[in-house]
Amino acid sequence: YLQNYHNFMVFLSIFIGELLILVYETNNLKKKKEVFYRKVFLISMSSGTVFWLLDQKLCSYVKNYQLHAYWHITTGISIFCGLKILN
Repeated sequence: YLQNYHNFMVFLSIFIGELLILVYETNNLKKKKEVFYRKVFLISMSSGTVFWLLDQKLCSYVKNYQLHAYWHITTGISIFCGLKILN
C-alpha cells in the first residue's frame, strides 16, 4: 500500500509542477489566439482535475458517471491547448 501511495504522490507532484510551470510561462501572452488557448487550457485542466479528484475520492458513488473518462478528455484538450501556446 505504501509503495502505491508513494508512486501516486510522485506522479501528482510532477503533474502539478508541470502545470504550474506552464501557467507561469504563459502568464504574459499578448496574441489573442494564445490568450484563447490559455483560457481553454486553464478551464479544461481545472474541470479535469475536479473530475479526477471526484473519481478518486468518491469512486463508489460516481462510478456510473465515468468521470475518469472525462478526465482523459479534458486532459487531452489541455495538452493540445498547451502545445498550441508553446508553438
